[in-house]
Order: sequence, then C-alpha cells, then structure tokens
Amino acid sequence: MLVAWGGINKTARQELRSQFFRVRVWDADNLLDAVLRNYDKLSEELRADLPLKRVWSLVEEALCSALRDAESVPGLRVVRIELEVVDGSRPILSSG
Repeated sequence: MLVAWGGINKTARQELRSQFFRVRVWDADNLLDAVLRNYDKLSEELRADLPLKRVWSLVEEALCSALRDAESVPGLRVVRIELEVVDGSRPILSSG
C-alpha cells in the first residue's frame, strides 16, 4: 500500500485509474476514512496500538442556535470560555 499523504495530482489520478489492480494509492483522506469506518472491526491488539476515542460534538450551527436560545432564558447567563495553548506548553483558560 502506498499512501500519498500530500495528495494526488490529476495526472497521477488518471494514470492510477488504469493501474487500479496493480497499484492502489490512497491519500490521507482515503486512509483516515478507511480506518474510521473499520476501527470497530480491528482486533483488540490493533486498537491498542492505535487507541482512538469517539467524541460527539455539536455542529457549529446547532451550537450557535442553542446559545441564542439559552440567552433568552430568564436567570440564565451564557459564559464564553476559550482554552488556548501558549508557547506550545501550558494552557491558559479565559472566559468572557
């Protein structure tokens, strides 16, 4: 398997179509999609070597809508909190 992490240009992609069964080249998106799609099917040993954790998050539009709704609730104050990494070492927590 050859993974082209930086991507595949148009000329190479056209050539690869004719060589599909001889050479299969994946870019980063192909590799990550395949790993995430099949992660639950991997052996426990492989999952231990590549520990991933599923994380659920709100999509931006839903989060903005939820915050607007929350701001209209009497007695509820919405506080914005940001976490920044400064100098690549220590996190600083700020709210506003």
